[in-house]
Amino acid sequence: MSSESMKHLLLLLVLLLAVSFVHADEKLFANGEKLIFPKVTNNGLMSSVVIITKNKHAIVYDGGHAADCDHLVEVVKKYTDTVDYWFLTHAHNDHVEALIELFKKNPVPLKVKNILYSFPSLEWFSQSDEWTDEVRSMVGGIKALPVPHTEIHKGDVIELDGVKIEVLNDYDPKFKRDACNNSSITSMVTMSGKRILVPGDIGLEMSLKLIEEQGDNLKADIVVMVHHGQGGAQKNFYEKVMPTIAVWTTPTWVWENDNGSGPGSHCLTTNYTKCWMQELNVKRQYRNVNDVILQ
Repeated sequence: MSSESMKHLLLLLVLLLAVSFVHADEKLFANGEKLIFPKVTNNGLMSSVVIITKNKHAIVYDGGHAADCDHLVEVVKKYTDTVDYWFLTHAHNDHVEALIELFKKNPVPLKVKNILYSFPSLEWFSQSDEWTDEVRSMVGGIKALPVPHTEIHKGDVIELDGVKIEVLNDYDPKFKRDACNNSSITSMVTMSGKRILVPGDIGLEMSLKLIEEQGDNLKADIVVMVHHGQGGAQKNFYEKVMPTIAVWTTPTWVWENDNGSGPGSHCLTTNYTKCWMQELNVKRQYRNVNDVILQ
């Protein structure tokens, strides 16, 4: 093995250790809030975020695949049987299918008071590179749910029990490459003085627009890694965020860049993102192979 290869191997080992290290003794949220990332089911690609406020109100982002629904319900019901706000970043099934699955159950195990999102029209999707059965099915399935819906836009602020959520962008109709990912709505969540950036799966184009429009307002204590840490935003985006904590909603095959033939056999960019986190000195990193609970 060459010295350069050995250097890359050692760096990877350091990063693996960093992501598995847990600081259970440090309290993040002074008022007792919890930020939870439910574990991934069946090594699938998905994103799910649960916020529990100081008085046990629940806010959910996305939720994952249908297979992730039951565990998501278990996580929420430890605290409440009601989700006050359910945000959807964009219309891919690894983000919204769990919510559709929830309403197929009889009885529905959680009360959902409001669903918040901003999906482009199906007509717009038909003119982009993502006129797919998946997008049509997910958009139609969400819009048919028997719950109040709120369309959210850049500048909207939602507050609940001491938690503040600011919407940082609208989808841009010019971005028709990587269209559904680029339509992701990015939010800044603030609780107990900590800022949490939830960017969904924004593509390169939207990440650059956010840098231009938001600048230093992207600074956050905690970041949910863009597009599961394997695409979309580049290092310049994370340089604006400068988090102290990074949470990867990343299954093992994405984490190891493995297409089934072993680590490193895929064409994903996960290892680049790992290196960026190392270069930015993000010491606390977590991955949702098990439930991640920050409190």
